[in-house]
Amino acid sequence: MKKISILVLAGLCLFLFLRCGNGVISPETGHQFIINGALVKNMTYNQDVIEFTIRRDSVLFNSAIVTVEKDTIASYGYGRYFRVTPADKLHPKDTLNIVVSFPSDSVTFTKDIIMPDTFHITDILPNYQNPNGQNTMLIYWTASQYASGYFVVVSNPPAVGHNQLVSYNYTMETIDPSAFTTSQGGIVYGTYSVYVASYKESFISYTGIPFSLPSGLPSGNVNGASGTIGVGVISPKDSIVVTQ
Repeated sequence: MKKISILVLAGLCLFLFLRCGNGVISPETGHQFIINGALVKNMTYNQDVIEFTIRRDSVLFNSAIVTVEKDTIASYGYGRYFRVTPADKLHPKDTLNIVVSFPSDSVTFTKDIIMPDTFHITDILPNYQNPNGQNTMLIYWTASQYASGYFVVVSNPPAVGHNQLVSYNYTMETIDPSAFTTSQGGIVYGTYSVYVASYKESFISYTGIPFSLPSGLPSGNVNGASGTIGVGVISPKDSIVVTQ
């Protein structure tokens, strides 16, 4: 019994050493490394965006080395590593090799993740909104191979809009008429931007993203460190017009 108690106590001490709150502490260095990365193919703007924010012990860290498929992502200070290019770097259905190293600590984190396939919106039905904005809308899109899931955004502030996760095995979403109203119920006329995004494991925000993210996206997928790496595709933008 005494040996078992000692083993349990040792395991508990190791657990507390490795985790501080929700953060993972490296047993080699005693430091907490926080890595958040977005790798997004934005088909609306025909661009590939790679952006990482990195912290060491919660302090923004500028001396990491970040590579994606052996290409180094430049540091712009304030813990930000960023690259935006025409849509020719993040190849659909390829496995992306991501490496984040901290030379001063002799620590390296790696992750391999599949880039989902490109896709597009096929139909928005009915193809008009009536004057009082009371139509339920249906949005359809093609499947994005290797996606873990989707989310749909319909936006035209100050309207309530729509921002919801969709399971990977669905390629349709229903938009309630309340999306076209203010929180007080008044109709908001005009053009609503419609986006559908697919993601692998997760999707995180980045500089210049044209919408806010829905709640409930997965997080915490960096082995040995804190943080989230999200990989995804934003379909070409469509629209819904609500007329008077």
